[in-house]
Amino acid sequence: MLWSEGTSAPSHPMVRGDNMPKNLKLKAARAEKDLTQSALAEAAGVSGQTINAIEKGEYNPPITARR
Repeated sequence: MLWSEGTSAPSHPMVRGDNMPKNLKLKAARAEKDLTQSALAEAAGVSGQTINAIEKGEYNPPITARR
């Protein structure tokens, strides 16, 4: 959980639900699964620097299916 018990998510429209930017969704999902950037990078087959850049909003990769 990203917020303390009894508190809600920030009410700013850019950080709620479907309006949340992809980079913040990734960071929230990674934190929810208790993964480090390195662990996510290894599972995704990319570098830790790539995950870091995505989460910081410096890189917005195309979303494609990888097999």
